[in-house]
Amino acid sequence: MKCYLGYPDEFLEHKKWKNIIEIIFLWCERQTKIEKYLLVFIVVVIIYLMSHILMMSPTTREVLQQDVCLMEKYIRSAVDILGKIDEIVDPCHDFYKFACGKFLKNALIPIGEKSVSSFTDNSDKVRLQFYKLLEGPDHHNESYSLKLLKTVYKSCMNTKQIEKEGLTYVKKAFKDLGGWPVVEPYWNETKFEWTTLAFRLLEGEWTRSLFFITINDLGYKKSGPRVRINPPDMDYKTLQIGPHNYAVKALYKYMVEFAVFFGADKATATSNMEDVIEFQTEFARLLSPGGGSIASYRIEELQKFGPRFPWLKLINNFLFPMKMLVPDDSIYVYKSSFFRQLVHFLPEIKKRTLANYMFSTVLASLVQYLPEEFENKCISKASELHVARSSVHIQYLFDKRIKHKVTELTLNIKNSFLNALKTVDWMDESTKMYAAIKAKKMTFCIGYPEELLNDTYLHLDDNEYFWKVNVNMSKFFRMKLDEKVDDYFEEHASTGGLTAHYKGKENTIEMPAGVLRDKLFYPDRPQYLNYGTIGKIIGHEFIHGFDDIGRKDDEDGNALVWWEPEINRNFQKKIQHVKYIGESIADYGGINIAYRAYLKWLKRNKAKPSLPGLRYTPRQLFWISSATNWCVKKETDFSKQFNITFRDPFYFQFLAPFMNSDYFGKDFNCSVGSPMNPEEKCRV
Repeated sequence: MKCYLGYPDEFLEHKKWKNIIEIIFLWCERQTKIEKYLLVFIVVVIIYLMSHILMMSPTTREVLQQDVCLMEKYIRSAVDILGKIDEIVDPCHDFYKFACGKFLKNALIPIGEKSVSSFTDNSDKVRLQFYKLLEGPDHHNESYSLKLLKTVYKSCMNTKQIEKEGLTYVKKAFKDLGGWPVVEPYWNETKFEWTTLAFRLLEGEWTRSLFFITINDLGYKKSGPRVRINPPDMDYKTLQIGPHNYAVKALYKYMVEFAVFFGADKATATSNMEDVIEFQTEFARLLSPGGGSIASYRIEELQKFGPRFPWLKLINNFLFPMKMLVPDDSIYVYKSSFFRQLVHFLPEIKKRTLANYMFSTVLASLVQYLPEEFENKCISKASELHVARSSVHIQYLFDKRIKHKVTELTLNIKNSFLNALKTVDWMDESTKMYAAIKAKKMTFCIGYPEELLNDTYLHLDDNEYFWKVNVNMSKFFRMKLDEKVDDYFEEHASTGGLTAHYKGKENTIEMPAGVLRDKLFYPDRPQYLNYGTIGKIIGHEFIHGFDDIGRKDDEDGNALVWWEPEINRNFQKKIQHVKYIGESIADYGGINIAYRAYLKWLKRNKAKPSLPGLRYTPRQLFWISSATNWCVKKETDFSKQFNITFRDPFYFQFLAPFMNSDYFGKDFNCSVGSPMNPEEKCRV
């Protein structure tokens, strides 16, 4: 159902007017004097109205001529926009207050949060949908991924079992590990070796007392090491101050109380934990301040730090049952100076103190599994199986048409960039050629990899106690090292992210399914909205490949100087007045290539109707949809927020892409020199 607003196109065809006027004069000869006066008046009014229409700008005429659609998606989109824009504000004067005025007035900041944005309800919806799935009844035809997530969730939510068996289970587990000295009256020091305890602890998540091992996630080349060792997570700056610091005193008190809770004698707990605090102080001092560095070492080189440290055995114990490493394999080491000292420091520590410390850190990590506030934690815990979670997301909560449609839109934006590149007048042909090569080779990970639809994952028992489930989950994560796991699948399998990314070392744009939701993209809504929202985001990430950072890498992600010196100087002149360089370049360029891609789409396709209840053209709605998705209300009183100026970083960054686009000023018919259409524009 639709309606037509405006006037017929024939009114603008002047040749037809001649015939119409001749007919009118013939008819007038037969009319009375009063009727003739009345007719003249009507003709004058019509001529006035038509001359007024002929003098209208193309944009205003487009508003009058446009079709309006009353389909559900159009109505929902219109309601969303009407709930944010303030039509009293002139968009040519302040597009931020125009696009977000009502949002700033009416949006409620959740308790405990400092701001609310257009994306807030997006993440809330995803979480609510998962909650309904996990809480829902079981069905025989459920995917294995959903069954897996329900197993983890229900095991975590079984608080009665945790309350009943938790303490007993942990005490038994500690006995099996050799016993926590502070609670064991007859603890045998001669049987304790920290390496043996470390081997056992590496089977679960509680591996961070002395150091920890991770799968490398630094974005290095895929041919690089996949394993990384790191110093422990600890507040080393506070601990370095020593036992007299108030925070360290509080930690000591907590450790004593925790030991007593687990059955230790108060006097024994007091003396033992004093030794542990002294150990932690000295241990923390091994960590020097500063960010540290990451370097690659062969395991046999690492072994030379201290021959009594069984590095290869420790690492392979962590990896088991996956592929084992050999002495010639390399790993990444973070802060190698720490490990050079550690190998000589640990043998000097009393075994009882070291055992008490290792068990106390394990207990600190187990607190989360012992009661209270389980619901949110259990949803998060189930979500840690990100491959299974992503599989459920795609199978149950995602419109699979979106992947194809967004891929098509992305290719249009790539072509828009390549066409724009040909017109750049400050680049030579050589630099343009390299830029085109990089653009053509840029890949796109849209939505999800197809492998996510295959249900072959970790098996868990519904009746397992949560602590054991957690250990099995930890083993599952290490399956990522298996040679059978495809690199593309492993790196891009997570669909829950709510932001897009450009990965320079891969020359890849990642657009997870979590981004591709109703307010940013939907196949059935008009493309002027889709190009304004998701198109702008894709354009933004695309331009990151050529900004002040991205331009330093070639099409394969290798550092390479492919800009000629003179062209580089031209670039520096272009960006000298740009604030927040990388992001601003991506904002300026991204929205313009998205807009040009939309215009190209218009040439190949029939224009879509406008939105009901809105007096804006499709081209204007491109800009409006692009802006309304970035509205942010901060925890401050409205009067201050509504009177912010260009000096505010967010305010300026929001408006700059619109102000510096010739297309925006033209589409809104902004006079040259107005705030949103300045005479001098920044073009990068």
